Amino acid sequence: MYELFRPGVRSEARSRHAGGVSLESLGEAGEPSLDSFAAITDEPTPEVAATGHQRTIITIQEQYLSEWLSPRGLSKERLEHILSDKELPYYVYQIAA
Repeated sequence: MYELFRPGVRSEARSRHAGGVSLESLGEAGEPSLDSFAAITDEPTPEVAATGHQRTIITIQEQYLSEWLSPRGLSKERLEHILSDKELPYYVYQIAA
């Protein structure tokens, strides 16, 4: 799922996850909230490198999302496994005219 982020505008889908990364409201009731996410990157796939980009976003598989988002008690090895067992999408690009 990809979605244009508009500050101050919350959507149900975005509050659950966006691109595999959870977005949670950190504010208490009546306080401003903080919507945030992080993108973890790796070496680029060949088609991404061909466009001149030096990094590719790691897409964590859905089966690992709960563990990744609540990692308390997980070993470093388990977290590394989650990152290494990533989805490998194929990106297609087009040169804009």
